[in-house]
Amino acid sequence: MQRGELRATIDRVRGELPAGALLGGPAAEARDLESALVSRLPVVVGVVLGLSFVLLRAPLAAAAVVALSLLATTAAFGVARLVFQEGALDRLLGFESPEPEPAPG
Repeated sequence: MQRGELRATIDRVRGELPAGALLGGPAAEARDLESALVSRLPVVVGVVLGLSFVLLRAPLAAAAVVALSLLATTAAFGVARLVFQEGALDRLLGFESPEPEPAPG
């Protein structure tokens, strides 16, 4: 199942659940985390931009700080995904990435 399909399925199932019912599992947790991060991103960018402008008193420098912060964060998440989800550096780090279990059926 593709990532977009999984998101749509989670949202559809949540919409069909009775009031007060919760949907759990790793996919739902990942969807919740993604939603939380995306919803707070504008606030984080605004705070970093505002503090950078106050401290540096230069709009171009403040914009550069925000851009580089986003770039560094994206790179960190990319490396974490590469190492822990794709299994890169398993042997070097001395661990084995778990294999996904096939769905029953």
